[in-house]
Amino acid sequence: MKLKQSLPLLFIAVIALILRLIWLDKVPTGITGDELDYVLNAKAVFLTGKDITGTWSPFSLTTPPNEFPKAELPYLIMAPFIGISNFSLFAARLPYALISVLLVLIMYLISYKLFGKNIALLTGFVMAINPWSVYFGRTAYDTQLAVFFYFLALYILLIAKKWHILLAFPILFLAFFSYIGTKILLIPFVVIVTF
Repeated sequence: MKLKQSLPLLFIAVIALILRLIWLDKVPTGITGDELDYVLNAKAVFLTGKDITGTWSPFSLTTPPNEFPKAELPYLIMAPFIGISNFSLFAARLPYALISVLLVLIMYLISYKLFGKNIALLTGFVMAINPWSVYFGRTAYDTQLAVFFYFLALYILLIAKKWHILLAFPILFLAFFSYIGTKILLIPFVVIVTF
């Protein structure tokens, strides 16, 4: 892709990045219980391989015991990013903000494949400035991970031919274990997309 042709997409990516990173350490103020749980446990998994209680490992692919059911893999996926950083709101939310920007780009690619460049640019721009997308991109919730992985799998299924569609399997695996609320979507999603 030539530079002139990629400038609109670069513009969209920069807008998405700015909206998700500006004052990330201040807005939203504070951190909720679930966000704190994911951040602290990601740090603990990075340092010890287990959660903050020392009794559960995300490698078990089971939900943490004696707690409200939660996803199994967000701690492990975020551990390399949160583990090496200091404790701050910016550091806690930065990986999620970057995944949100990648989601904007994935939405562009899906729309480009299905509808062409003009619709793809509009889709990417709307996704970049969409208040819900911006808000969730500025939080440390596991929802962002699952949505990203599901749409990445969709894109792979759209562009892959023959046996290469199996490349979507590891991504769907990550999507399934990234958010407890999207587990019921896996089978209908795969069936509908493959048709």
